[in-house]
Amino acid sequence: MSWSQRGGALDAQFMLNFGVTERAPQKSSNEMIQYLFNKYDGRQSDGDDGDRELIIQMEKLQHAKMAPSAFDEDYRSLTQLSPALTENKINSALSDWFKESVVFTRWEYVGGIGKGDSYLSDVRKIRIHGVNRYGVDRNIQVILKTIPRNICRRLTFRSDQFFRNEISFYTKVLPNLLKFQSETKVKEPFDNNVKLFLTHCDGLNDAICLEDISCQEYENIIRQETIDLKYCKATVQTLAKFHAISFAMKDQEPEIFTKITNEISETYFDCKLWNWYKRFWHKICNIAIDAVEKEYPNTIYLKKIKNFAVQDTYFKMINAVNNKQNAVISHGDPWTNNFLYKNKNNIISTKIIDFQLSRYASPVLDLSYFIYNSTSQELRVKHFDDILKYYYEVLSTQIKDMGSDPDRIYSEDKFMNDVKKYSFFGLVASFEMTPLIVLEPDEAFDLELEGNEEVNIDELWNIDNKTGLVEETCGIDNSGLEEVQEGSSFIETYPWFGVIVFPLEGLITSSPVVLITKQLVIGAAIEIANLPKVDFRARTKVILGTNCKGRRHSVVEYSYHPDFQKNTYSSLVLIQIEPNFEVELRPICPPPSMINKPDFYAFSLAEDCMSSAVEIYKMSYVDTKECKSYYRRTGLNVKSIWPKYTVCAKAQRGGECLWQSGVFLVTKHKKRWKLIGFGVYGPGCSSPARFLDYGMYHQWIRTNIQRIGRPAITRLAGNHIVMRRRLTSVQRFGPCDPEETKVEIYTDHSSIQPVSAKPRNAYYNFTILAGYEYSCIVFRANQEIGEEPTIHLKRMCIAKHIACYQFTTLQIDFEVTIGYFDKVEYHINVYGIELKLLDAKRMNVLANRRHYHPPIDKTYTPYIYSGWGIG
Repeated sequence: MSWSQRGGALDAQFMLNFGVTERAPQKSSNEMIQYLFNKYDGRQSDGDDGDRELIIQMEKLQHAKMAPSAFDEDYRSLTQLSPALTENKINSALSDWFKESVVFTRWEYVGGIGKGDSYLSDVRKIRIHGVNRYGVDRNIQVILKTIPRNICRRLTFRSDQFFRNEISFYTKVLPNLLKFQSETKVKEPFDNNVKLFLTHCDGLNDAICLEDISCQEYENIIRQETIDLKYCKATVQTLAKFHAISFAMKDQEPEIFTKITNEISETYFDCKLWNWYKRFWHKICNIAIDAVEKEYPNTIYLKKIKNFAVQDTYFKMINAVNNKQNAVISHGDPWTNNFLYKNKNNIISTKIIDFQLSRYASPVLDLSYFIYNSTSQELRVKHFDDILKYYYEVLSTQIKDMGSDPDRIYSEDKFMNDVKKYSFFGLVASFEMTPLIVLEPDEAFDLELEGNEEVNIDELWNIDNKTGLVEETCGIDNSGLEEVQEGSSFIETYPWFGVIVFPLEGLITSSPVVLITKQLVIGAAIEIANLPKVDFRARTKVILGTNCKGRRHSVVEYSYHPDFQKNTYSSLVLIQIEPNFEVELRPICPPPSMINKPDFYAFSLAEDCMSSAVEIYKMSYVDTKECKSYYRRTGLNVKSIWPKYTVCAKAQRGGECLWQSGVFLVTKHKKRWKLIGFGVYGPGCSSPARFLDYGMYHQWIRTNIQRIGRPAITRLAGNHIVMRRRLTSVQRFGPCDPEETKVEIYTDHSSIQPVSAKPRNAYYNFTILAGYEYSCIVFRANQEIGEEPTIHLKRMCIAKHIACYQFTTLQIDFEVTIGYFDKVEYHINVYGIELKLLDAKRMNVLANRRHYHPPIDKTYTPYIYSGWGIG
């Protein structure tokens, strides 16, 4: 059936499905929509639901003729992003935007934002589609900011207060400012705001939706970069034009202006927020002092910063925002990330966004904040006075054009006095902003926090403790050199390189590994998979920064990347080592988010682990097409050997060689080494060598660290599930190995004989104790006749939804569902770590003793630990 034929059939089917009994025109989908609009205006709430649904379906049908897979059910409602975004609300916003009746039909995801670019909200780019009464598609691309669903994050960052402030600015303050400006004769009005699409504010489901002007070629500047003088002046001009409206309105309409200033409030520098902020304040002050001490040791600058970075300075910031003399409606957070720029014919246009910190205060707070957090030291030294002069020229011109006298209400002398009084504000703000700005995206805070209670923001700042992936000493070798010497070197120079060793048939087998945190190394998965697993953890040792004669670290756990043996044999294994606090372990740094200079190197360790030799090759990037072409020509293009994510490179000095798994591809920046790739067995030197692109595997490692302590569940077959739960080890998946099943701490075997043969479900409640180490738990069901039974595992939780994501309670309860047809045998075997103080077997039997219990679909009570429910 063609799409046009299918459309005709569906037209009739829709009429039947939705019970439209009144005869409607059948000529076209457009006429059908026109007919329904005559019956139901999408902006009213009392229309017939069946007709509304039909409008949506007809509009979807028209598009389906062009893109039949474009309409997933998940995209018919925005309530999944925020419960506040109801159809009526979207209909109203679309109709207001397009100045005609428009009915919402669907939305599509366009993209997100960079990690580390938003802590106070969840931000997405989406496109919202609707249809007017003539069947014409109406759509708009927007930036949707919603209050974080993560309760801990929402409470920690006080997101509701920031949302309330920004929504008040957009709905109550900005409209009045722009209305006043429109009634003046200003020649170049402030039009640098982004248009508002909709808002919602109730403290629970807050949302702000703005037009996405990236469609108009506006874009952010990379936050790690400063701006040049041209962009700086364009930004300063925007701030001056924005501030000028307040001065003129306060002069000409003081009562209305006073009223709107009360609609926004201070969200950052306030005495009542000191307890929330003080630990973080002390930390950023120490960071600032440490930075100056390293850059300017034993100088007057160090003495000044020590006197300045103190608690009293925070309260000077409070005094600054509370001084309302010469105050204006200001932005509050004007650094480059909150401006969008368009460069057309060398003319810079700007738009300003994110008014969550908007306040009523001196305009110099905004100006100094911008200068100290968005410009380089070189630009400030050369042009600081020029920037101030340009700002006041624009400000005074705008005030005059709007009908007020700048010399009377805010003279240049008053401005310069405020500069002397408040310039420190931007410098202090840089204590917090500079470390945040220079963070690479992969180093930004992880905001998927557990729990439903706030934590101190100081704890989130501690990246080292939070993820274990960014260490103060990471990537610093023992050479002290900035330049890289190609050729021969020694492993002792690079403390993160090492080997994993295993005794096998009287010999010591070894494989290269690299230390990525103080307790984790990565290696080639295939090398570990080939080793015997009887007493593997007990017999395997990791040696770092030296040859095999050096100190050995015990292995706690290992975990293969999910791709291993499914898509490829060239993958990674994550190995957790026993912490040793007597030894300083120095890991390599995480991969860079981008490589500005193509200077990278391959490190090849000696095959004999008794040797300390390391060979260093300067490498050149090889295009993926060229790389694959080489392997096809040479007959080495074995699909199962290619990593899922591959980067290819070859040595600049040439030569022929064969590289083992575990040649490391690295780069060096500011004396720090960063890991880029992990080598695959195959040709090397002058031939294109293949490396696993470590940047693509890095998030897997981060996730593993964050999930320590959570149960790890593997489905081996429809009737066979394995679960592990270790308190301090990385998650491991797959079948139990012999070492994990040494100590059995609980077992259960049950048989169910149904009265008649028909599909049934049996339910079993199972509890594990949070304080125990469960190395492996096996759930298996067998049936003598017919197909294999099925088994499903689901967490049972009586707490609120958010709390159910935690695994720190005294016990963790599961519902086991067994689908069967005939007599079924159910087995559970629990293995763990033998405890000396408590009888593990007895405790687990008590926790899972049999009780009569209510049907599984009834309210679950925490006092009933186990038992059967048959359905």
